Amino acid sequence: MYYFCVAFAIGLGVIFRVAHLDRLVYWGDEVYSSIRIFGYTTTEIYQAIAPNQLVTAQMLQQFQQFDPDRGLGAVLRSLAIEDAHITPLYFLLGHGWSRLFGSSIGNLRGFSVLCGLILLPAVYWLAIELFQRRRIALCATALVAISPTHLIFAQEARMYSLWTLLTIVAGAALLRAIRRKTWGSWLVFSLAMSASLYTHILAIVPLLGYGIYAIVLYWPDRPLRHRLIAASSLAGLSFLPWVWVFVTRQVVAQEDGTNKPLNLGEGVKNWFGLFRRMFVDLNTSLQDSFPMAIALISLAIGCAILSIIALYRLQRETPIQTWLFVGLLTFGLPIALVGHGLRGILPSRYLLPSSVGLFLAIGYLLGSRLSVTHPAKPPRPQRWLSASGLALLLLTGMASGGAHVQASNWWNKDFSDCNPAIARRINQSAHPLIISDGSGGPFFDYALSNIISLARIVPPNTQFQISSTPQPIDIATGDFSDRFVLTPSPALRESLQATYGNRLEPLIKMPYKYRGSHIYLWQINPAPPPITD
Repeated sequence: MYYFCVAFAIGLGVIFRVAHLDRLVYWGDEVYSSIRIFGYTTTEIYQAIAPNQLVTAQMLQQFQQFDPDRGLGAVLRSLAIEDAHITPLYFLLGHGWSRLFGSSIGNLRGFSVLCGLILLPAVYWLAIELFQRRRIALCATALVAISPTHLIFAQEARMYSLWTLLTIVAGAALLRAIRRKTWGSWLVFSLAMSASLYTHILAIVPLLGYGIYAIVLYWPDRPLRHRLIAASSLAGLSFLPWVWVFVTRQVVAQEDGTNKPLNLGEGVKNWFGLFRRMFVDLNTSLQDSFPMAIALISLAIGCAILSIIALYRLQRETPIQTWLFVGLLTFGLPIALVGHGLRGILPSRYLLPSSVGLFLAIGYLLGSRLSVTHPAKPPRPQRWLSASGLALLLLTGMASGGAHVQASNWWNKDFSDCNPAIARRINQSAHPLIISDGSGGPFFDYALSNIISLARIVPPNTQFQISSTPQPIDIATGDFSDRFVLTPSPALRESLQATYGNRLEPLIKMPYKYRGSHIYLWQINPAPPPITD
């Protein structure tokens, strides 16, 4: 029965990952993934949308399409010029993937799905290396397979799914190299480290944890020490070219929406939200209602308590070779990012590798107590409690995954979550004009990426009038049935309000402010006819 349940959960996790890839809105960060994958720069987009010049949704989408004249060199150039803090492996692989399969939303997200699927046997491999017990390994794999957080980012055209996969592969390769003590196994570890670094610059944090693990436990072993130094040196040397690109990049201060002051209350709320969403996520928030807030807080506290118990029992019941590895994987990344790194903000995407460590600990806690080979066979009530806990975690994960694959929007779509509702309103218009402006960011313009996100879900001939910087716009004349204003900057909004007064009508309001306003879509109503005697 145990094996059937975990196999069913893993199978359902696979189905959830491949289902409805094009249903959720293709949001701003994914737009920038496409821009880099296809070798474009923000500067080129600015040049194509001069103020007061009308452009169509189809023209905006040219920056989201494969161009045979732009190869891997254009991808590297785009990142080196504008996004050198982002390492290039995901975008190079994404370029090759889109060349083979096309640039539709489903195909662009398909590469992340593939990484998310390969992650499952990688987690099993790591758990086997750690525990040498199939029951525990399957339990941990099932928890990752059904985890809402891992499902969400396995369906997003960003590098996080690949980064998590390579981090776990590097960890398993390290344990295998320590066990086998061959140069070939250490070479595999070195290559996995290098690939992980080239996927995300923050990979240095879990990799540093792996290094600490090997040094603390195995430094006196001279042959192993030499192999560790050689493998780490090879990975570090392979990464030096991109270090040079990063150091020599043009540094420009800009507001990208993440530069927020440290707030202890927000930090605590964020942490509990992250814990909860690893296990259950129905796209709800504390703002929905008071009973919902109580339920979510209770869930978050319960998940945190379960995690603490799992880590505690792991430390008490397993050798240091096991618990130290899991502990460094679980806590290395969050500790490194708190405070200065993100000024108090800890997005869940940066916790994906660490969360695998947490699932390994919980997999041990539950799986070992359901095993008849446990060193001290637990009493029946404890086995029943473990079985109930595993069933509850799997059921909540299944419910979360079922809700996610049927949704048209989700919390991780951030500032683009308004676009499905906006598109439905605009698509009712016969000949609309959409007016908006960018943030003026020289390298990453989140407002512009949101405009391009909307352009995917409106008719191709829909007209846009966009300023690349926050400033007043001379509204184009023409036979437009409606004139809409999309998420304007404060400068543009104030200018339009001064010009049109009450004719500027708010249409769509969202719970969270974006660009200083809860109103995401406005409409400029036609002037009333003149009064005649």
